[in-house]
Amino acid sequence: MRTVKAPDGLILIQGPGRLRIHLSADNGITPLCGVWAKFGPWGILESPSSGWGCIECVKVSHQKGLNSDYRRKISRALQGNLNGRANRRIPLNENVFSVIATEEAAYWLGFLVADGYVHGTSGFGLKLAARDEVHIEKFRAFIQSKHPIKQVKQGSHTYSKLQFGSIKFVRELSQYGIVPHKSPLTFFPPENLLPKDLIRHFIRGVFDGDGWITFNERIGLAFGIIGTRNLLTSIQSELVTSCSLNFTKLCVDKRHKSSDYVTLGYGGNNQVRRIYHYLYDDSQIFLQRKEEVWHKICL
Repeated sequence: MRTVKAPDGLILIQGPGRLRIHLSADNGITPLCGVWAKFGPWGILESPSSGWGCIECVKVSHQKGLNSDYRRKISRALQGNLNGRANRRIPLNENVFSVIATEEAAYWLGFLVADGYVHGTSGFGLKLAARDEVHIEKFRAFIQSKHPIKQVKQGSHTYSKLQFGSIKFVRELSQYGIVPHKSPLTFFPPENLLPKDLIRHFIRGVFDGDGWITFNERIGLAFGIIGTRNLLTSIQSELVTSCSLNFTKLCVDKRHKSSDYVTLGYGGNNQVRRIYHYLYDDSQIFLQRKEEVWHKICL
């Protein structure tokens, strides 16, 4: 344990690798990661920004101007938030990915492998084009959350974004390779994490995030997914087995600097239709916009 001096007081921090924080004069808590949280008049945590929960195992030692009772409230509030429920003002089911046992869980896991992101040890986000906001609403319903979906501008494009902080939620995702800067690290979940009968729903999720389907007069229907070689090698093996396909070369995607980013592609009406039926027959959850394209040009 080591003590870190701050202009307005002292904070004690436990364990290696913990973040230093500063309890300021206005009772705000500011970690060095730049995300902050504030306590209300009754010691209730108010978090105007997600991600602050990366503070772990923090104990307040001494603070000028704060009596011991208020310091205890701060400690309890911090610990309660780390436990995930005591001070959670906005509902969230942090256990939805603890076990992948349903079509929805498998699908959303695949979709997050493609399009989700985490930062630090607690920050989670999902950002899609504004036209797909209804899909974020479906995900929010799946995790039983009421966190707001916000629209953000990036250049001439508008996106819809869901973002919140939860150490437990992010920890559950990490077992599937969804970690900070995950792109080079994504992998196909082993069978002990993803049951065989749910694999097609996982692949459909990945496709909805990073795949496409097109049609042209020369080759007819064409199907493709971009991702890491590790992930797509396993997806191809499943498609070859389940859709009676042949193995094809995974082509390096030239838009990325790393040769580990590849494209998996199949062409031809019959092959692509078999993929369609494998992914979509009797399925309940999918990106509506892409399913409509499939339905329009495949059937």
